[in-house]
Amino acid sequence: MVKALPRPSEYTFFRDDMLDQYANHMIWFPESLLVRITDFLHTPYGGFGSMCCLAPSHHIVMENVLYGRENDTYKDKWETYDLKPISYV
Repeated sequence: MVKALPRPSEYTFFRDDMLDQYANHMIWFPESLLVRITDFLHTPYGGFGSMCCLAPSHHIVMENVLYGRENDTYKDKWETYDLKPISYV
């Protein structure tokens, strides 16, 4: 699954504050239930899409933890959470 990070506040937080902490946590706690982030992609040079705000320049590639939900007999018991605060813009 690919998640776009269109806002500078999002990708700078991920790159500067969260990535090292996340990696350390996953090393120390390999059985963690956090989603597995496999890659952080960015364009090193500005492109037409990002300059015109038509396409984000940063993306996170992560495991799709909902894979298989539709075929599960207990699919109604699966839960999803959005960790962004309500006031997040």
